[in-house]
Amino acid sequence: MTSMELPSSLISDGWFYEKDIFNTGFGQTIKIKNILYHKRSKYQDILLFETEKFGTFLVLDGAIQCAEFDEFVYQEMISLLPTNSHKCPQDVLVIGGGDGGVLRELDRHPLVKRVTLCEIDQEVIDVSKTFLPNMAVGFKSPKAKIIVDDAFNFLSTNTSKYDVIICDLTDPIGLSEKLYTTESISLMSQCLNDDGILCLQSESIWLTLPLISNLVKYCKTQFTVCKYATAHTPFYPLGQIG
Repeated sequence: MTSMELPSSLISDGWFYEKDIFNTGFGQTIKIKNILYHKRSKYQDILLFETEKFGTFLVLDGAIQCAEFDEFVYQEMISLLPTNSHKCPQDVLVIGGGDGGVLRELDRHPLVKRVTLCEIDQEVIDVSKTFLPNMAVGFKSPKAKIIVDDAFNFLSTNTSKYDVIICDLTDPIGLSEKLYTTESISLMSQCLNDDGILCLQSESIWLTLPLISNLVKYCKTQFTVCKYATAHTPFYPLGQIG
């Protein structure tokens, strides 16, 4: 597939079609102004398009990852909820987060001193710097150390300890699936200090309740406290993400 050959399952008559990957019957459509970028990287299909009213969208493997219109809601929740819940979150590990939005929020946090970001796909980082500069500004943070690697491999060999781990992942199908398992959550727990906090992207309670229930069950094997937080985000399925 060349850089601008667009699959008809995603785009038709100037509209982007997102179909729920969990086969719940949910979908949404968005009117496109311009296609900015499309290419299949080593790991996933990457699409960016511009709209009239809602800014630029980043889509990976057919699923919306962020829209300029509402991205701040998700970025602030997944970044500030765990760091503001920790008494002194000096060292933070971000798994995923290749658009730079989480880095942007952590750069603003006065107590965070060092941020390590592990992203598997360099091309996501590169296109975000080009087409999502207000998010990718996070990569300019002097606090940030960027590692391009498979997160499972990184966690398996890591010897550092963190106060907070933030998992800004794609949906738990395909590329990120193994990071939503008991084995991965156990590895993350081992990488945390004794008072450490793990924050994991946890899908929509309206569409994936069985998945969320399993995640809570997995986390309770490693952590004494486990809670599900939620935020309203217009362009995630049914306007909600946890």
